[in-house]
Parts: sequence; structure tokens; C-alpha cells
Amino acid sequence: MINMPKISVTKILFFLVPTVLLFISQKTIAYYAPTSSYDPCSVPETGDWTISSSCTLETSDTLEGDLTVNNGCVLEIENGVTLTVDLEHSYIRVISGGGILIRQGGTITQSTPRPTQENFKVAFIGDSDAGFNFESVLNLIKNENADMVLHQGDFDNTDSKDPAVFETIINNILGVNFPYFGSVGNHDNNDAGEWNAYANQFLTRMQRLGLTPDFNDLTDQKYSLTYKGLKMVFVGENGNNTEFANFINSEFATDDHIWKICSWHQMQNAMQVGSKADDMGWDVYENCRTHGAIIVNGHEHSYHRTKTLTDMSDQTVDVGCSDPNNLCVGNGKTFSNVSGLGGIGIRNQDRCLPISYPYGCNGEWASIYTTDQSAQYGALFIEFRVDGDTEKASGYFKNIDGVVVDTFTIIKQ
Repeated sequence: MINMPKISVTKILFFLVPTVLLFISQKTIAYYAPTSSYDPCSVPETGDWTISSSCTLETSDTLEGDLTVNNGCVLEIENGVTLTVDLEHSYIRVISGGGILIRQGGTITQSTPRPTQENFKVAFIGDSDAGFNFESVLNLIKNENADMVLHQGDFDNTDSKDPAVFETIINNILGVNFPYFGSVGNHDNNDAGEWNAYANQFLTRMQRLGLTPDFNDLTDQKYSLTYKGLKMVFVGENGNNTEFANFINSEFATDDHIWKICSWHQMQNAMQVGSKADDMGWDVYENCRTHGAIIVNGHEHSYHRTKTLTDMSDQTVDVGCSDPNNLCVGNGKTFSNVSGLGGIGIRNQDRCLPISYPYGCNGEWASIYTTDQSAQYGALFIEFRVDGDTEKASGYFKNIDGVVVDTFTIIKQ
């Protein structure tokens, strides 16, 4: 067995083929090293890090987290950046100067937080019905040059609803291959098989775009999807709230996307300013907050947005990021939006009075737009990776009359 010393290596400078020299940031690393070529390491046990006879392990005292293996050995820097080596075609040894030498055509990749496409604009709407007002909102979205729509449920509120009509309106205005996905609403699940029809429409649209959700059956009212670097998790309103909360947690637990979205229809009473009841439970909210995912709902037919919150159930505003128009998201903090002005009725403000800022309750609300503020139908827009910054986004709500009623900036922490 080869005993490999702890090493510190410096910033990436160059690669040579077939011999590859890798230089990384000034960090002591933990690593596995095989004794000969074509002899991959075994997967270590979490905690004890059991090692096969073909590998040795050296680790710094300050390294945080567990090593993981992906088709070979993984070198993990103290700051969390991961370097993966394909050991079926290479072997590693320390060279003079503190570098790592990889031979036999080995490849090495660096895993960093994954950004969205630059200036990636997403429109969020809910409670649309499938009539003239919905068409007006879609035309607004088209004119704003949105790259995708996420619909937070209630696609058609009429008793004679026809999912094909909803699909036709979208196709006629935005196009048959426009990225348009949604969460089931309470009016989309009244009859057996009703949500199934909408779910199949969304799935077929994904397939046309070459996208693959976590599972090719959306009828259980939960699914996840990644598009243009944005990770999205959709859950439903059938009462399986623990199942939905667990799904959110599992989808985000190891996810490395910078920007994440949680989308569903119904909500908790304290997370809206109308008269809606507690329908979702707090776990779905808290699990999204834990992973720094932006929360968007429908159900209440108005628009409102919170400040940055560090606790959803208590509506605790982040003392380090309390500006109503400058938001922060990251592990343990996020904000919540209700975007329910898609086209079917507009409601008033019942909670957290007065009707002008600063609002009541716990001071959690940054913007409220209801009949009490003369609301008109419209959409929430969030543009990710703005100003050349992968960790910056900007948002606004615009109505179909062309009036912008809310603007804000988001920084990923």
C-alpha cells in the first residue's frame, strides 16, 4: 500500500495531455489514491470511511462533510468544491511542487454550484381560468419575452372545463414548444382523471422539449424538473402533505443548482392576506426554506410577496436582510410569493392591515396587491443571472395594463 501525504495545491493553471497536471486553490484536501493504474477505489462507508486494500486515505483535521465517490475517487476541497477522478483509466500520485499527477488518459472534473442560463426570465401565474383574461395575461408574458411559465394551479375554474382548451390557448399564444409547466390546483382535481389530463399535457410538452422529470408519471401530484439550470419542485393539494414535504427535501438535499423553485397551489392562512385556510402544513414551507428555494403559490386571487424569512411558521424576517425590495435566499432563508392574478376574479385584503406599507401582522409583507390596491390581472416575473452575476436575480409584477406594481432584487447567499 502506498502511503500518501497530506498535500496543499495551488490555483488551476493548465492541463497537459496525456499527462495532466491539476492545480487547485490553497486548501488541504482529503483524497483516495490507488496503488496502481486501472484499480479503482472502493466506495467508503459514511463516517468510518472504510478503505479497500488498493487505496489509502489522508484527510485534514478541518475537512467538513463526507467524501463521496462517483465512478472512481473523489477529491474534496475544504470549501466544498469537489474534484472527481476516473480511476478506471488513471492513477494519481503527488508530484514535486504540491501538484497531483494523473496518467493513463485520466479525466478530472470540478463540481461547482450550477447556474441558470444568463438572463433567464420566468413568469409565474395562478388562478387563470381559460378565458379572455387568461389570454391577456399570456400576451403580457409573450411581450415581456419570458423564457418559461410556471403555473401555480387552477387552470380552469368552470364546471365544464376542458384541458384541451387550456392547452390550445397556450399553444396559440406562446407556441406548442414553449416551456409551460404547472402545479395542480383544487379546481383541477374535482373529478377522477381531471388532473391526469393536465399532467399528461405537461409531460408531453416536456418530451417535445427533450426534458425528463424525476419520474415519467405526474399523476401523483409531485414532480421535479430542471430547465436551463433552474431546479423546480412541484407538489399538489390532495392532502398528502407529509409525502410532499419529504419529496421536497429529497429533491433538494444533494442538489447543487444555485436557483431553486418550490411551486404549489394552496397555502397556509398566515402566508396569504385573504381568507384562505391552513391547507398545506408548514413542513413544505420549511423544507423549501431550509434549502433556499423560492416559494410561489396561487389559490388566493391577488398578488403578495414577503420579505426574506428565516422561519415560515412564525413569519420571522431575516434581521440581516430585512429590506423589502432586496431579498436574500440561501440555506435557511427564502421568501414566498402568491401570484394569483392569472385571470379569474380578484379579491381583497383581509389580513395584515393597513392596505399600504408598512403592513401589519409581523411586518413580513413587502408588497400587497389586491382590490384594495386597485389590482388588475398580471404576472410575476423573475429573471435569473442578471448583470453577469450567477447569484443575482431581479423580479417584478406587471399587470396587463403595463403597470409595474412591485420590483425587487434577489441575492443568493
